[in-house]
Amino acid sequence: MIIFYIIAPIVLALAYYYNLYILVYAVFLLFFINFYSSFTARPNNKMAFAIGVFLLIHNSWLISLHQWVGSISSYLILFGFTLYFFIIIYVFIWVLGFFKRLPGSEFLIPTIWVVFELVLTLGPFGYPLFSIYITQAYSPYLFLSHNIVGAELISFLVIFTAAFTARVIKSKNSGVMKITQLFLPGFLFVFIFTYGIYISKHNQVICNRFLNIIMIQPNIKQSIKMDSQHFYSSFDHYIKLIKLVKKEHKNIDAIILPETLVPALWENHFRQEFLRQGLLDSELLIFGLPIKRLDKIYNSILFYQDGRYQKEYAKNQLVPFGESMPIPFYKSKTQIYYSEGAVPQSVGLRSVKYGVTTCFESAFFKIYRKINNADLFIVLTNDDWFNSWFKELHLRTAIFRAVEFNKYMLFVANTGKTAVISNTGEIKETLKDNSLAYISHKVPISIKEQHHFMYIILSSVIIILVFISVSIILKFI
Repeated sequence: MIIFYIIAPIVLALAYYYNLYILVYAVFLLFFINFYSSFTARPNNKMAFAIGVFLLIHNSWLISLHQWVGSISSYLILFGFTLYFFIIIYVFIWVLGFFKRLPGSEFLIPTIWVVFELVLTLGPFGYPLFSIYITQAYSPYLFLSHNIVGAELISFLVIFTAAFTARVIKSKNSGVMKITQLFLPGFLFVFIFTYGIYISKHNQVICNRFLNIIMIQPNIKQSIKMDSQHFYSSFDHYIKLIKLVKKEHKNIDAIILPETLVPALWENHFRQEFLRQGLLDSELLIFGLPIKRLDKIYNSILFYQDGRYQKEYAKNQLVPFGESMPIPFYKSKTQIYYSEGAVPQSVGLRSVKYGVTTCFESAFFKIYRKINNADLFIVLTNDDWFNSWFKELHLRTAIFRAVEFNKYMLFVANTGKTAVISNTGEIKETLKDNSLAYISHKVPISIKEQHHFMYIILSSVIIILVFISVSIILKFI
């Protein structure tokens, strides 16, 4: 049995980076069978071991920090980060154990699980990247994310299906009764799965307007970007790329470059050179750059058009320790931290509203609720700090934000993965990691809601089946 406590957490961790979404159900089925087998609330030692294995694999992208802080420090960060979340998750499962003997626990437990995932997003240490729904990024039922609670409904579906099935298996009912009860979650899953395939093939984008967008992936390695001796050469690289796409394409509405083109306060230099070289024409230019306002420095996105600066966005959800110091009264003697930007708002220019965010802000549903009035979403990021696993994890968060709010998402990265994501979560176009390239895409905006008749039926069926399931459990288990 010990082999299951090794394989299952490894499979779950890898499901955040590879297309293993079906196996996630099996992992949680095994978890809940073990969960309901114990009469105590406290997780046993095998479960604690499995939690540790999962966290070490899931967080292993932190080792890629070795190129910036050294090997020893990167492993210390990994183990410290893992220990912090091990304590949180272990205590959570312990608390969860007090509910497993309650009537209707297979409905109550997934609800509590979703609340737990939402709590993990709060505060300066907010970290949503453990959310179960991320493992389902390439499943056919992404459409379930388009609701008031967002992608958390998918987390609920996974946990409910596994918990219900495990509770039935562990019951003392007859074989016929178990098969009858298991028909309910089975039918629910098959119905959602097949309907998701149906709408993915028959979905049509209905909109009134398109924008011709250029997304540039400059592919400047972080070690070069951070070296002040290369600031001017990096800047010249951006200039050449902008000139190239303007030469090769006409009627461009916007040119977008990634986060922090130069890690220095070069706002005036950019403005002067853009004007001098005649780059600020009618097309909109969007790029990331640190800026200083009064005595504060912000990680910002700047908008230039018609020969001048137009607007800006300052990052609101900063990375703890990397961009901000969440510990009060502590100040680093060597690192300069960013200040937190104002409450996110969409940026309106020429009758188009742009919902822009920076870096891992794409992982926060709460931020996108504040810019939901935008016509399209844009994420500027620089993921070259980390390995390909983190790049995939980051991209998946953007997929769900696009589906939740029914908008196209433009994910623009320095070295990858730059991508155009449709309002249904489909990756329409992408660039290879560590490649110098750009995407030219005709992006639909102001997409109209599509209220499928079958979706209304599906929602009704889900509600009815949930209540029937709970009723049967209360009666027979």
